[in-house]
Amino acid sequence: GTGVACAYVFRYRGGAYYGSGPSREPSAMHAVVWRAIQEAKARACTRFELGWQGHARTEKERGIERFKAGFGGVDVPVWVMGGDDAD
Repeated sequence: GTGVACAYVFRYRGGAYYGSGPSREPSAMHAVVWRAIQEAKARACTRFELGWQGHARTEKERGIERFKAGFGGVDVPVWVMGGDDAD
């Protein structure tokens, strides 16, 4: 009867961006994000952004990057100007 996991996805200019994904069950997020990707495609989104990779500093952040990489796809470089995390 109660929800186990959800994904907050933004749509903008033909793309979708995964913003957050809280869950009560760790294994549920893979299914939820996969369903979000399918829904974005059904809504004519041409790309699905899961967020930054290659910037992990902690074990938790490395786990999040492994989770994101598990969906496949390609990494697309983006230019970042300013900010604390800029290389």
